[in-house]
Amino acid sequence: MFNIFFIWFGKTLSWLLRLSRHHGAALPGLIIERLHPKFLNSMLTKLPEGVIIVSGTNGKTTTTKMITELLRSQGKRVLTNRTGGNFVRGVFSTIVQAATLSGRLPYDVAVYEQDEAYAVRFVKLHEPRAAVLLNVTRDQLDRFGEIDTTAALLQRVANHTSQAVVVNDDDIRLNKIVVTGSVKAVYFGVSKNLQAQFPNDEQLYGALSQDLTKHKRTVELEATGEKLAKYKLDAKTLEAKLQIDGQHNALNGAAALATVHQLYPDVPLDDFVKTLSNIKPAFGRGERIDFGGKTLILQLIKNPASFRQALHVLDIHKPKAVGIVINDNHADGRDVSWLWDIDFKPLAGLPVVTSGIRGFDMANRLKYDDVSVEGVESDLKKMVDEVGRRAEPGQTAIIFATYTAMLATRKAIGRLTKVEKV
Repeated sequence: MFNIFFIWFGKTLSWLLRLSRHHGAALPGLIIERLHPKFLNSMLTKLPEGVIIVSGTNGKTTTTKMITELLRSQGKRVLTNRTGGNFVRGVFSTIVQAATLSGRLPYDVAVYEQDEAYAVRFVKLHEPRAAVLLNVTRDQLDRFGEIDTTAALLQRVANHTSQAVVVNDDDIRLNKIVVTGSVKAVYFGVSKNLQAQFPNDEQLYGALSQDLTKHKRTVELEATGEKLAKYKLDAKTLEAKLQIDGQHNALNGAAALATVHQLYPDVPLDDFVKTLSNIKPAFGRGERIDFGGKTLILQLIKNPASFRQALHVLDIHKPKAVGIVINDNHADGRDVSWLWDIDFKPLAGLPVVTSGIRGFDMANRLKYDDVSVEGVESDLKKMVDEVGRRAEPGQTAIIFATYTAMLATRKAIGRLTKVEKV
């Protein structure tokens, strides 16, 4: 009965927020988390197939979407945080919205991405069936300090997982994650011939290759191409023609396949790989938006590793213009010195416009790589329009943006053309 009261309260508050045109989808969850933290566990224990959480520095939203779509292809009713809100309060809010007025949660399984720090709080409130641990790289050091701290947080997540911990075997820190009791450690990674394309954090900063004790892997990424990903699964090689750009997303696909194969071994692997080929980018993560017959790609970047990988899409799409929007809000990380750890020479020769709270800092950084900047535009709508105008119909323009900048840029794009509602 207590849960029903909070469900009604949360739904009513959400309705009032929408009516007043205020944003704050997580506010009902924040209030309920403070007043009734046991709400989370009491609701999620109703799911017959439990909860899967996805955490790590990069790739959480895309991997979460991949797992969600793979399970839905098998008729599973999946509860997820589609917008990528990865704090515990966001999970509370999604439960409130998904629950019936009588307190039921009509789903089979939940798949949630969680920020590395908030994942620890989540597992204290509810023990997930599986945890997917993607990678640990330098990100928001003003929050986490050294990345060993982040790895230690993910070990705590593994300690509170009941059935399976899915681990990136090539990550120098996650490779050492320990599981106990009946919990199964499940590994994914890349083949030896691809190692140079997927450097770990130390190698990004000049370290020599490091030997790791590799484990038996459920899934291994054997080859990547412009749209192709070739996976080795249980000694069987299968190919997927991905709709999501970037070799890093091919590796996210390996994580998703390892997860669903471990939890649902009776489903033919071919079925999962076929579905993987049909999954489109998550919003703001390589999202393609029609812009008057042109394609505008909105790509989230958040740290050196993600920006380096994102720059590879320049070779795929050959954009006619690039926008870069850098904010330093709490969700972006207050310290933007990481921009100096990236080689921006691939942008040379392209018209580049910068924007955001740190738009001038970004323009200054590009100068040191001999990348000319067309201008710094504080008005996001004008920046989007300027970048978009430089492409002809049938051509592409790309905007790279940090997290809060991506949300604001997407909103600005929505004032100029139609974007999918999430």
